[in-house]
Amino acid sequence: GTINTSDTHFAPSLWCDKADKLHLAYGCHISQMRYKHSHTLKPASIADWSTEDSPSGASLATYPIFANDNENRLYLFFRGNAIRYHSYIVSTDGGDSWSAATTVWDAQPGSFSNPSAYCGGVIIWDNVIHYCVTCLDGYGGANQAKAMGYIRGAF
Repeated sequence: GTINTSDTHFAPSLWCDKADKLHLAYGCHISQMRYKHSHTLKPASIADWSTEDSPSGASLATYPIFANDNENRLYLFFRGNAIRYHSYIVSTDGGDSWSAATTVWDAQPGSFSNPSAYCGGVIIWDNVIHYCVTCLDGYGGANQAKAMGYIRGAF
């Protein structure tokens, strides 16, 4: 599809789950995420894909990242709610439905007055989230504060 905007934050995230089905999240920058998934294993054309959906738990989302746990639950992590929060939603049925959002991290508490947080990557290993983040305070300039973090948590 086409998005008419000069905003460059709309990069897609593509994931192949443990059942060999493809998942695509795209088209969001502090807005409702768009989502599609394949219906068949190893889809040969776009006709094999679901219609576009907007998971209700992923409003105000940016930078989607997928991960699976040991039970093949599909997690979709994203930055949301006016750039402060990192959250995830979960699907237990291959992307047909999604949970409400769960917050992993809030960048506001502490030393950041105007935080802008970015996810560097997610791995779920033995049902433990390993989550890397970068946080910037403000928007550019030589005096912009920067921090990197690692979050580890069990479900």
